[in-house]
Amino acid sequence: MNVRTPLATEDIRRAYRKWATHYDYTFALISRRYLKKVIPQFNQDTTGRVLDVGIGTGLSLDYLAASLSITGIDLSADMLEKAEKRRRKRSLTNVKELRVMDASKLEFEDNYFDGVLATYVLSVADNPAQVMQEMCRVCKPGGMVYVFNHFKSQKEKQPLLAMLEKTFAPSSKLVGFHSDFSHELLQAEHTHMQLVEQHDYGPMGLFTLLKFKKPMA
Repeated sequence: MNVRTPLATEDIRRAYRKWATHYDYTFALISRRYLKKVIPQFNQDTTGRVLDVGIGTGLSLDYLAASLSITGIDLSADMLEKAEKRRRKRSLTNVKELRVMDASKLEFEDNYFDGVLATYVLSVADNPAQVMQEMCRVCKPGGMVYVFNHFKSQKEKQPLLAMLEKTFAPSSKLVGFHSDFSHELLQAEHTHMQLVEQHDYGPMGLFTLLKFKKPMA
């Protein structure tokens, strides 16, 4: 079943307004470990203009290739302030733009980016299927869409983790993310995208990398 706990946009903004000040010293301690593994793969698969959806405090900027022309968006202005400080501190001239934007309503033309990266973002979206659709829309034919996220565990394979996700699901509004979001929803809604690779990371496959390719036709 693909049902997930509802999460409104304002719930996300409120949660990440609180998280912004200490995000780099809490969740980032975990996320960095996997960004170091995922983003180098993205660098190898992508050239040119890229979109980082849900860039947050800009942790990905430490690992994205200098040859890429980067646009970053996030729903939280508080998080983007941290990303802007990171950009200035590291003199990252390849970061062309950081904008407050709703990922479910991307303000870019069709087929605009050579690649799209979304790490830890779909589980904090109020409409992840719509976000996926928008990322695919703005990606050029032949381009890659990387999704790295925690997804709902299969009860048969990971009973303990599935139980914990069910327990924490009602707290989604407080923490600002879903613990019960299935990636099957993305694949079912976007069959025109080719899922070329899937890899699990972390204990009990806590995180999953999905590599989608947009068909040339």
